[in-house]
Amino acid sequence: MIDKEGKSFEYEVTVPGKYRLQADVRVPGEMTVSGESFTNNMAPWILSNPIEVVAAAAL
Repeated sequence: MIDKEGKSFEYEVTVPGKYRLQADVRVPGEMTVSGESFTNNMAPWILSNPIEVVAAAAL
């Protein structure tokens, strides 16, 4: 898992596998539960379906 703040996100895939993105947005006055801890002002915004990356075919 990678945790990053900002307006854009790039990730270079180096191994085959399933990947998905979850983005949270700050919401004044909101409190959400993440695992066993509380996170202030963050709420789920984007929960993508996974994509599967496979190894390149040999030529």
